[in-house]
Amino acid sequence: MGDKAGAGRVLIEISGRPVFALPGGLPAYRDLKPGARGADVTQLQKALAKQGFGSGTDGAGDFGAGTQSALSAFYRSIGYDARPVADDGESQVEAAETGVTDAERALHDVRAGKGGATAVARAEEDLALAEEHLADARLQAGAMLPASEVVFLERFPARVETVTAGVGDRAPGSVMTLSSGDLGVRGSLTPSQRKMISPGQKVSILAEATGDEFSGTTVSVGEGTGEQAGAQGTPEGEGTGGGTADGFAVLDVKADERIDASLVGQEFRVTVEIKSSDEKVLVVPFSAVSAADDGSTVVTVLAAESRPAGGRGGPLRVPVSA
Repeated sequence: MGDKAGAGRVLIEISGRPVFALPGGLPAYRDLKPGARGADVTQLQKALAKQGFGSGTDGAGDFGAGTQSALSAFYRSIGYDARPVADDGESQVEAAETGVTDAERALHDVRAGKGGATAVARAEEDLALAEEHLADARLQAGAMLPASEVVFLERFPARVETVTAGVGDRAPGSVMTLSSGDLGVRGSLTPSQRKMISPGQKVSILAEATGDEFSGTTVSVGEGTGEQAGAQGTPEGEGTGGGTADGFAVLDVKADERIDASLVGQEFRVTVEIKSSDEKVLVVPFSAVSAADDGSTVVTVLAAESRPAGGRGGPLRVPVSA
């Protein structure tokens, strides 16, 4: 865990097949093969081009022979053969090649026998049709991109967060967890704290494991989750949880400078600046504030004038004025 994964790198191998990462914001939701069109094809073409494999004359968003050739070259570069579109693609190519050969011979015989213009034209049409079948067969024998073999990520390098299987193990539903992007900090707020916090407030962040300090800004305050959690380093962009309004609320914080990836999952202490003053103010601990019998608020202090020589003074309850 904690390893970095770059674009084009094989992340894991399952049953002899690779799972690799490519740049892009759209998730892989379908297999991509010749004839496919759409924004996901454009994303694949751009990703392959960044790896050095252009899609030739294929238009943006059109999966044709050029994109297929680029995909085949990419698979070879990572040490694997691409999956063919059709399992019997090679036999289709062989049959189509035979059809082209037969059509070429028929056209030659017609021309050699000085057949009429109609016979020659028909033989030429048969040859053109056989060549189209051969081109289609070659596409069927060529590469496709299974959705199960690619992960598109917006930012690199990605970080390996968890791996739930080892070599030779059966693959569970989730084998690996990745995160990408800059680190943020997520914590929880009590209902009373929630009322004082809003996006855009300045914060100070302390990594308790290393003592590193960062400045930052509150990004969002979610609804109550009903559970309390410590502030932890998390990838930015993850959604906040919902829940009951009287529970603990989720606070997301963005640091002003980059937090090292080694601090993922570590505990942080976040101090939020609620108000500030240019003048001196009186600050007392919460433990010194209490409510009197008449409902007023008082602060308990040690009265200096009540201290005996060499001793401690007694407590003095001072009313707090509004």
